[in-house]
Amino acid sequence: MPKVAEEAQRLGYPVDSMAISGGSADGTLAMLYAYRDAADSLVPVKMMFEAVGPSSFYRSDWGAYGLDRDTAESRKAAAGLFGEIIKPISAFMWVDGNTVPSVIAYGAHGRVCPFESAAHLADALEKNNVDYRYFEMPHSGHGLQNDDKIYEQYMKAVEEYLDRYMPVK
Repeated sequence: MPKVAEEAQRLGYPVDSMAISGGSADGTLAMLYAYRDAADSLVPVKMMFEAVGPSSFYRSDWGAYGLDRDTAESRKAAAGLFGEIIKPISAFMWVDGNTVPSVIAYGAHGRVCPFESAAHLADALEKNNVDYRYFEMPHSGHGLQNDDKIYEQYMKAVEEYLDRYMPVK
């Protein structure tokens, strides 16, 4: 971010705040930056929006990959995939009373990002009174492909949050 802000400033575009976003793995990175790292950011993070990014790396949430089984093989596979460092990579564990407003969307039939991880995130946002909107797409998987009306609502909420937290000056 320092290089981006520096280059923007050089080009005559001062960067004094930002929204951060992503989808899938990039959604996880956006959440981690917004929830865990924003306090140290050169550019203040005002909001975050993402879709289908895994927010939890509990073995129990990864049943689609067989990692929820209590076997030596599944424990070894989970340790190989996630290591033993759950909190640093589980965005929902960083949600607190200072978490930025968020708009999130998940497909109920997600397998790439297990849908079960979304519940932890929504619960953490609710528990900490974060201004957030959660969109669950009951007929979609990772691509959010089968719930057009709900996807439109998600995008409308993103626009509303951008207008509210990142108004054009």
